[in-house]
Amino acid sequence: MEYPETISFYRRKLPHWTVRGRSFFLTIRLKNSIPRQELEELKNKTLKLKEESNKPGASNNFLETYICHLDSILDNSKDNLFLQDPKVAKLIIDSLLWIETNYTWKILSAVVMPNHLHILTAGEQATKSFNKVFSIFKGYTAREANIILSRKGAFWAPETFDHWCRTPFEEERIKKYIIDNPVKARLAGKSSDWPWMIIK
Repeated sequence: MEYPETISFYRRKLPHWTVRGRSFFLTIRLKNSIPRQELEELKNKTLKLKEESNKPGASNNFLETYICHLDSILDNSKDNLFLQDPKVAKLIIDSLLWIETNYTWKILSAVVMPNHLHILTAGEQATKSFNKVFSIFKGYTAREANIILSRKGAFWAPETFDHWCRTPFEEERIKKYIIDNPVKARLAGKSSDWPWMIIK
């Protein structure tokens, strides 16, 4: 596979690789939405999955396996479900649409879950990198959500999971995954019943 031009690459607990001209899948979760022990288990599982995916002949399903495991933990967590407040959920949706209007990052699909959100975004004509734009998004929504909830302190987990889509097929699979998320989490009978979603 011929990779597109790399704009930036850095690593914290997760790798963050930005390329030109591709769509990006983001998962942003609330602070303390995963218990410390499970977070450590997720980290160890991630390292093991990476090792397996680098072996000759291994199937390229790291993303799907990782996200499914992460979502399973988040969907079963009962801590910090701030995004289930309708006012907060609306704030998130409105802020994503604001990004689209003001920074030309297209929101191809997005879903707000009780303690996390998934976003598929593309910005061929964008004026700022998605890292910068979604840092602004997290800062603004954290302040406003804390006001709505009458609370103080960190709102979002400091690190966002991001992945650039390698193929149009992968992009469509991710879009479907996002749309199906509330149904898989047993929050809605069908995707169209879930109010906190952007579908295009």
